[in-house]
Amino acid sequence: MRTRKKITAIPKRVKEFLDLSSSQLEEIEVIENELQELYDAGKLKSNKHFLFLCLRKFLPILTNEQVQTLKEKRDEQKLKIEQRKEEKYQQTYEVSKIKLKSLNLTEEQLQKYVNIKLNGRKLLMEKMKAAKSIEAWDDENSIEMEYIHPIFNADQLELYKEISAKESVRKNIHRIKMESSRFSSLYNIQLSTEQANQLFEKNRIVPRLDDAGEYYSEFEEIELRYKKIKNILTAEQFERYKPHHLQEVKDLENRYKKSNEEQHLEKLNESKGSLNNYIKNILPLQCEARQRIEKILSGKQKKLIEELRKIYFPLLDEKFTALKASHYKYHKDFCPNELEVFAIADTLDRINPNGNLLKGNKGVNNLMTPELIEIVKKEKIKLNPLFDRIQYIHHEEFEPEEGTVQVGWNIRLQRKKGDEHLKNLGLLLLEPNIEDNLKKINIA
Repeated sequence: MRTRKKITAIPKRVKEFLDLSSSQLEEIEVIENELQELYDAGKLKSNKHFLFLCLRKFLPILTNEQVQTLKEKRDEQKLKIEQRKEEKYQQTYEVSKIKLKSLNLTEEQLQKYVNIKLNGRKLLMEKMKAAKSIEAWDDENSIEMEYIHPIFNADQLELYKEISAKESVRKNIHRIKMESSRFSSLYNIQLSTEQANQLFEKNRIVPRLDDAGEYYSEFEEIELRYKKIKNILTAEQFERYKPHHLQEVKDLENRYKKSNEEQHLEKLNESKGSLNNYIKNILPLQCEARQRIEKILSGKQKKLIEELRKIYFPLLDEKFTALKASHYKYHKDFCPNELEVFAIADTLDRINPNGNLLKGNKGVNNLMTPELIEIVKKEKIKLNPLFDRIQYIHHEEFEPEEGTVQVGWNIRLQRKKGDEHLKNLGLLLLEPNIEDNLKKINIA
């Protein structure tokens, strides 16, 4: 879910070296407030979008000298970045040249190897995005197999595997020593070599997903780690470790409680205000638009809409039930304010229906003719300015797109080409009379 953050259009260090005047600083504050509103409404699509808006609004208030200073600093920073990249490349190149000396690599092979090593993190990220799973982030072996192994011929590959195996053993020995040192400093527990090795192996191979294919919550991860450690430590060691485990659980609970009383409470108050504003100022106008549409609908169209409503609202019930279960899994009872925010989003989906939930339904395709879509579009154009503040809660917080609801993750999916009619379906699912809509949320 998106949490509120303070927008800083211009970093403090930039303000300092530009020696901005008081009037310029006041103008920058106005810019930052505008960007804050855009961010809160979910309209800043990416970091690039944010930077573009910053520059577009910021540059016109600078003097020519300040613009020149900014360009010089930018060029200076770019040069430093390139120098650091070159230094990193040379360092990796020299280390790799010595490490892989026995392979007798050509210059081209060595350069390919170095480039892949330097871009390993980027390659892992690309695999994660392609797989749509964070599990791919840990799949370093696949990077070796897919990108590095093809660099070598058969004989070189065998030698490389031997070198990698020895390197892996050395790394593991170091990590096992670090595990022993960690337990000694944190818990005053002296591990045997075998215990340290067992703990390292169990920490190295940590399943992220439960049997249902969902990510473990932080509470579940702590409990799983606790059980593993209990099976490795002696009874005396475990008694020494146990208070630290209980404190870890308590710290996690307190962190969620603090979040509940700060960020989630702030968001809850905003959500309540938005809901009240919608019911008081927007819903009546929505219903007026819906009444105008109702007058030109055919009997067949009205029947189709009623059939879709019978499908839509049970789907909402299923979604919210799943969301509540997911929320408890990840937060237990420590973030009730966040759950109430989701309840408000669910309420909005009942009195401001979201057509995305009926994606793929044949009845939708039968109903949404080009003529009807055009009629709804014209009505929505009149209403769109009213929705600048409400859309964030409606579409971002409740995650109405299809797929498993998971509290704490919020991936904004763009509507696929061919699904544009769904955004016009919501107004048709609305009841023409305001009282009938309010009955669906027990306000009438």
